[in-house]
Amino acid sequence: MNLDNECPDLEVNILIDCARTISDNDKYFTMIEICGLTTAFYYLEIPYLISVIGDSEYKIILKNLNEPHNELSLQKILDCIFIKRAYTNITSCLKVAIDKFPKGDNKQRVFYIFTNGFDEEYGLYSQWKKHIFNDKNNSFCFIISKSNSLEEEQYKFLSQFWLKFKKNWIDLQLNIQLIETTTNKIKDMLLGKDNEFIKEYISSITSVLRRKDCENNSFEYNIPSYELELNEIPKIDNLKSILTNKILEEIKDIYIKKEDIIPQQTPSKINQNEYKLIYQNIGKILN
Repeated sequence: MNLDNECPDLEVNILIDCARTISDNDKYFTMIEICGLTTAFYYLEIPYLISVIGDSEYKIILKNLNEPHNELSLQKILDCIFIKRAYTNITSCLKVAIDKFPKGDNKQRVFYIFTNGFDEEYGLYSQWKKHIFNDKNNSFCFIISKSNSLEEEQYKFLSQFWLKFKKNWIDLQLNIQLIETTTNKIKDMLLGKDNEFIKEYISSITSVLRRKDCENNSFEYNIPSYELELNEIPKIDNLKSILTNKILEEIKDIYIKKEDIIPQQTPSKINQNEYKLIYQNIGKILN
């Protein structure tokens, strides 16, 4: 892939969904995607910000635009990506990212959203258009990982739901992409096996980086000229064993033990007024 950064007025926001409905296995593969994506931005000299997101009150920036691309930044992502939030409100999280996340000197912003697409608010088209898809300087790429727990009928419904969401914005003067992935597709992509998916994936990822006024931006896809055996790529099981190895317990300054983040007290129940406020905000994009 050749993508010359002829349009340097770009900055990237990467949002990572921490919903509990996303399996740890899917999150391992999301981490692999993020490592590749951020490395590409580093070599293209495109500043990027990374955050984990959940409900409307949970949006944590792990790496800011002016912080360097290094192993520590990736380690922070790996430490936090497995945090499980009950439910992710993508619309409200995106709204906050657009309006309140730190901005650099660049006018053009690209948003990559890693999620599983479990949010009925994808159907609030008028709200998306009014609150989120309203700035021609922004572009968006939704990377949706298909859950293995979905039954065939459930997946068919969601796939049509996502497709309708994607097609709804064709007439807008915005670049909005949506790509569905699975762990098997990512595995095959790493091995260079599924060239059609590789083309679709790279096209979606790179398309949102282009701007109409940057005519010199070029894209070229080359079929990998190398062959890899599966045993040449570190197995995900090995990565899991490393992450749970007892030796990590001795590194107090980086790794957090599970008992350190478990609440010591049972949270109190919400009262009637709080319930009414939550009920009133259902179906709305919160600022």
